[in-house]
Amino acid sequence: MTTDYDWLQGQLDRYSYRPRWQWLIEQAAADGFWGPGFQVRVTFWATDAHDQGQEVRIISVQPVPSFVVQERDPALFARWFQMTIFEVEKHESREWLRRDGHLVDDPHKQEKILPQIP
Repeated sequence: MTTDYDWLQGQLDRYSYRPRWQWLIEQAAADGFWGPGFQVRVTFWATDAHDQGQEVRIISVQPVPSFVVQERDPALFARWFQMTIFEVEKHESREWLRRDGHLVDDPHKQEKILPQIP
C-alpha cells in the first residue's frame, strides 16, 4: 500500500505550471484541522517587485488539508492544488499592483487591515 506521503508526492509529480516553478510534499507537525501533518512547498524565481533588476527565490508553504489526504481522490487533489496555486499568485499580485506608484495592498504590511473596534 502506498503511504500518504508517496500518494501526495505522486499527485504533485503529475503537474506543471510556469517555468522554474517546483513543488514538493513535506511532513509537518499535525495541526488540528490540517490533520496528518503534510504541507506543500512551492518554490519559484520571480522578478523582485521592489528592485526589478533582481530576481528572488520565492518559497510558499501551504498545509495540505486532512480530507485531501484521506480521500485520495485525484480530482479533489487537483481542485485543492489549483486553489493553492491561486493563493500564491494572489499574494504575488499584491506585490505588484500599484496606484500612483504606491502598493495598493502590501501583503507584507504589518498594519491591521480592519479598524480597531472600541
